[in-house]
Amino acid sequence: MTTERSRIALEALPRGVLALLLALVVTFSQDHSPALGLTVFGLWAVLTGAAIVALGRRARAQQGLAGGVVHIFGGALALAVLLVVPASAPGLLVPVLAGTLALAGGLDIAGGLARGTAADGLGRDGVALGAANLLVVVGMLVFAGDPVVTVGLLGAWAAIAGVYLVIGALSVPASARKAHSA
Repeated sequence: MTTERSRIALEALPRGVLALLLALVVTFSQDHSPALGLTVFGLWAVLTGAAIVALGRRARAQQGLAGGVVHIFGGALALAVLLVVPASAPGLLVPVLAGTLALAGGLDIAGGLARGTAADGLGRDGVALGAANLLVVVGMLVFAGDPVVTVGLLGAWAAIAGVYLVIGALSVPASARKAHSA
C-alpha cells in the first residue's frame, strides 16, 4: 500500500463517518429549519475541517490545509450566524452552505485533477466528490427560497458523500494490493 494512499484513506474514513452522521441527523429530524441546517452543518464542517487538517496534512500539505481551513471557516461562520444574529438564519442559510461547499468542491476537483488518472483512483475520487459538492450547490441555489428543501438537499448530499468516502477508504487495501501485484 502506498504511503500517500493510506494517509488519504485515513482522512477519508472520518470525513465519511461525519458526513453519514450529518445525513442521519437531517434525515431523522422533523425540523428542517434554517437553525437546524446551520447547526448541523456548522458542527459537521468544523469537525471535518479539523480531521482534514490533522490527518490529511502530510498526504497533501497545501490542499489538505486549504480544505480544512475552508471547512472550519464555513462551520464557524454557520455557528456564528446562529449565536450573533439568529434572526438572519433564513437569509444566510444558502450563502453559508453553498459558499463553503462550492469552495470545498473546487478544492477537491483541483486536487483530483492534480493527482491525475493514476491506477489508485485518487484523482477520480477527488473529482467525483468535488462534482457532488458543486451539484448540491446548484440545487441549493435553485431552491434557495425554501429552507426545508435546502436542509433536505444537505442531508441527501451528506448521505451520498459519506457512503462514497467510506467505501473509498475501506477499499484502499484491496486496490493497493491489486496495483502492487500488477
